[in-house]
Amino acid sequence: MSDSAAALLELARAFGVQLPPSHFAEDGRLVVMGATFHVGPFRVFAVARPDAIQLSFEPVAQRLILSINRPGIYHGPAEEITRVDSMTVYGYPRLATVLPEAAPPQVEAWLRAAENRAALAALALAPEDHVRVDRNVLDVTVAPHRATRDLIDRLTVWAQRLPPVVPADLLEGVEALPTELRPLAKHFAKWAEGDDLLRAAKVQAARPAALRKLCREVMPLLPTIEAHLASRPTSVQTMADIRLGWLADLAAEIDAQEA
Repeated sequence: MSDSAAALLELARAFGVQLPPSHFAEDGRLVVMGATFHVGPFRVFAVARPDAIQLSFEPVAQRLILSINRPGIYHGPAEEITRVDSMTVYGYPRLATVLPEAAPPQVEAWLRAAENRAALAALALAPEDHVRVDRNVLDVTVAPHRATRDLIDRLTVWAQRLPPVVPADLLEGVEALPTELRPLAKHFAKWAEGDDLLRAAKVQAARPAALRKLCREVMPLLPTIEAHLASRPTSVQTMADIRLGWLADLAAEIDAQEA
């Protein structure tokens, strides 16, 4: 068994989660590399990658955009904001004109509060670990041996300190979607995932009835979604547009599998 699979099984035991038989092959190997845990106000979805564990926290509604230990690719060039022990915090200057509430000065201001900086320091992430925080996204990738109940508890404390936003501001661009597509935004946090492995693991872990319900809501709107996205060049697409495309791709994949 790989280190990642063993770490996922250990997390399941730590949270008292019994993985269903469908997660295992006849010889006992773990074949569905995903599991969901509930910690405080969050669902934590854990995915075993070849050499790491990815932890995705849901729902997250906060206004900062930052990354730790590894610059992201979603918001242009990154700049180093500060270092906390062995952790490097990055922000994205380009956001200053489009999302000033998420720009580096706001990250710096939030970190100046002693309690926030202490909660970040308590994570004690290794240099090879990395974190992405992006409005309604909190993804953490760590080495298998570091994916422990204790780390998830510390991440939960830190995540609850992130500055909240009101629900209407949860995702940039929702209000600009065509009226008939806006109700789909309620699915973005749970289902609109651009990472192929994480999306596949979520589908494998979901109840068939939930997947069918998602398809019933999304598939009739597929022509409208395609027309909307075709009218939006990549250079002007919002996060709502991007997640709408991911949601449509997922629904189409599920529908094709059931055909």
